[in-house]
Amino acid sequence: MSFQDYAINSRQKSMLDFIEKYFAEADYRERGSGTEFRAICPFCEGGRTREASFDMNITNEHVKCWRSSCLYKGNFAWFMSEFLKISYREANNMLRGPAYTSEDVLLADLEYLKKNVLDVELFDDKYLYSFDIGIKDSKEISELRNEGLSSEIKDWILNRRYDIDWFIENHPFLVPPQIGKGKCRVQFEVETEGSRAYQLYSFIQGVEPKTINPDQQYLSYMLYNYNNVIRSSIVFVTEGIFSCARLNSWGYSAVALFGVILKPYQNYLLSRLDCDEICVCLDHGTKDASLKIYEQLKDGCYGKKLSILEIDVDGADPDDLEEVDFVRCFKKRKKKLNSREGELERMMKDLKKLGYE
Repeated sequence: MSFQDYAINSRQKSMLDFIEKYFAEADYRERGSGTEFRAICPFCEGGRTREASFDMNITNEHVKCWRSSCLYKGNFAWFMSEFLKISYREANNMLRGPAYTSEDVLLADLEYLKKNVLDVELFDDKYLYSFDIGIKDSKEISELRNEGLSSEIKDWILNRRYDIDWFIENHPFLVPPQIGKGKCRVQFEVETEGSRAYQLYSFIQGVEPKTINPDQQYLSYMLYNYNNVIRSSIVFVTEGIFSCARLNSWGYSAVALFGVILKPYQNYLLSRLDCDEICVCLDHGTKDASLKIYEQLKDGCYGKKLSILEIDVDGADPDDLEEVDFVRCFKKRKKKLNSREGELERMMKDLKKLGYE
């Protein structure tokens, strides 16, 4: 049975065209509220289990994700505008009938094709939405029987000028067995979309290396704190976990790269944010690295303002600053709207490289 068999008017037919095109695996069901299709939520990706929890109702034109960590909801036209990254007017026009088209709608279709064809081929699929790694027998700090170790870790957090309860709640970590590479380190949890990994961080000054990543390149496919900033207005891109945490403690949305190099999949993740501006905010003395990241973002983050915040305090990173100094630097940032002009041509070139004419 075709999706179109469930349509009773042209507007529902347009909604079903959309569902069939982008959510071909959706399950049909009749509810008291009307005809509904359930699929994996495009915003939370169904979590680590890829749960189908996203309902699209073509009778009352409501959509909703039932996962407690997401709870996205809205009307169908608004959902289409957010999913395709087009205006609400464009989405409403699409619902008027299949004859309607525009450059923005074509670009939206290409974005979807790029996500589902280009990126699958360009990135190693074994990393995507599939891994959940950690160190065996790691415990929460409240579970430690070693009071001395617990106090040492809490003192470390206090010395970095954080409230302990706030830090543990907003930047969760585990304590691995204090042997081997886990010695004198905590295990920060890193969640990006449906995947989870970690970074080990030394809590004793002078222990090197300060950070240790998992053996494979898992963190190249992740951004620290990514799941918490997806719908933020401005997102700051920092080097490390504590720079990210400092900005979070002031109420700003930030992610961390785990270094000064933006990897291709990290760039792709940033392009999917619903933010208005992405601001590169690395440590003092990293101007060249900031400019390189800025140029990389220009190739993917269309329609967003891109900016660079330069810290003017010698040797400082965001974690060293007081908020007043950060705000002063932020007001002086260099910013520019990354126009969509030429995007269609660039995406067509990408398609041709993979043999799609």
